[in-house]
Amino acid sequence: MHDNLTDSDPRSLPLVGALTALGRHAGDVSALVQGYNERLVALGLPVDRATVHLSTLHSERIGTSRVWRPGQEVIETDHGFGVRSSSPFLGSPVRTAEETQAPVELWPFVKPEEQSFNILPELRTEAIAHYIAYPLFLSDGTVNVASFATKRAGGFDPRDRGLLESLMPLYTRVLEIKNLRQTVEELLKIYVGRGPGARILSGNTKRGQVSRLSAAMLMADMRHFTDLSNRIAERRLVQVLNAFYDCFVPPIVEGGGEVLKFIGDAVLAIFPQPDGMAPMASPRERALIAARQGLARLADYNETLTEDPAIVEAGVALHLGRVAYGNVGSVERLDFTAIGPDVNLVARLASLCSRLEQPLLLSERFATGLTVPLRDLGAQRLKGFAQRQRIFALEPEPGAPELGALERTAGAPEPL
Repeated sequence: MHDNLTDSDPRSLPLVGALTALGRHAGDVSALVQGYNERLVALGLPVDRATVHLSTLHSERIGTSRVWRPGQEVIETDHGFGVRSSSPFLGSPVRTAEETQAPVELWPFVKPEEQSFNILPELRTEAIAHYIAYPLFLSDGTVNVASFATKRAGGFDPRDRGLLESLMPLYTRVLEIKNLRQTVEELLKIYVGRGPGARILSGNTKRGQVSRLSAAMLMADMRHFTDLSNRIAERRLVQVLNAFYDCFVPPIVEGGGEVLKFIGDAVLAIFPQPDGMAPMASPRERALIAARQGLARLADYNETLTEDPAIVEAGVALHLGRVAYGNVGSVERLDFTAIGPDVNLVARLASLCSRLEQPLLLSERFATGLTVPLRDLGAQRLKGFAQRQRIFALEPEPGAPELGALERTAGAPEPL
């Protein structure tokens, strides 16, 4: 590792300090990559291009590549699960560095025998004279890759290369820690939701630790799921269920909602006012728009189907109330969820959609004060509730209203 070159290199200690500080303060992996390479350049290393290729745990991708160039923001490229069998990866120095666990050195303009690497035309276009890909040895035994490249004629001199190599172990550890934190954040967001994930990472992990808040609630329930599951193959059923969630989850998230639970063939979400964000439209407005957009997407999805057995129907319920929101469960298995009478009500309301043959039902509290045309369906009996509940449905109308056009200034429900 050229220790004899770097022991007396006055640039080594500042770079160690920079990596330590970036490990603590950089917001994500890209900020770390940018900060480190800018520091290298500031200390005189002729780095004109740098990359980091890190694996991850994610539902849609296997890893992310990041490319840094002086004066530019880091460019991130996510890679799906099939990337390792693709031509770009199979012909890349990244693959070779991973498999050989040794640096891969390219001289784009002076070594014609290296024409097989598919990155060479790109390096020549950028006037890169010397490129080195280094394996990153992670603590779990896997190998990722980082690269450095320069336009300087003659490439990196031995002193600069020795400095880069001596810092690779520290660079690897800091990258791994930052990538692990980012991976955990993304996994928690995927599995428990954005808000709950942030709460868990901030230390909200004590069993029974809950917050009570007012929120609009949305439940979207796939109708006739049991019948459908008896008529189509299991693999197809999973595809249909995922398509159903794809119709409703994006509008919920885009509207500032929080998906709390997938309950078999249903999705439960709440719409609080997100912490730390500028005031948004009211939770009711955002919940109603998400519900209507979800139903519209479901209709579009059904139009793409050629097999009647796979047609999907939904019952969507909207309610306004209070929830207890936090950690519930056993010592061995906790769940971050919402509970309370109002959560029970919205679930019963969703199940009522099928009997009333309505795709969308609103509780009286949710409906009070809305300007959209409503139809009063009267007081309905809901299982588990002693008193009948007054229920409303939307009257058919073309298009969906814009945010801010759904509530009256007078007649809106009182704060909970």
